[in-house]
Amino acid sequence: MALLAYLTSCSKPIHGRYYSNGECFLIEWLEVYPDNTADIKYRALPEEFNVPCEIRDDTVVVVKERNRTWYWVYRNDTLKEGMHIDYPNCRLVKKRR
Repeated sequence: MALLAYLTSCSKPIHGRYYSNGECFLIEWLEVYPDNTADIKYRALPEEFNVPCEIRDDTVVVVKERNRTWYWVYRNDTLKEGMHIDYPNCRLVKKRR
């Protein structure tokens, strides 16, 4: 479903797949879609999860899971984890296509 929305709607620079910089303990990658959903992949789990997200001012991605809310700040194709749920140096870098 998220893929269909991705293909049929306009994409912003913040949309795309971001991979851990190696400093993240929990997160392996995060993909942000134009339909206000995100796929999140944890290192310890074999599958990814699709969760609702919100993009604020084209610079903050809010990912809402059942047990927690992630705040990611976007800058220069990098997402920095804002609440330090994972690790203070955790950053996700956008995959180049």
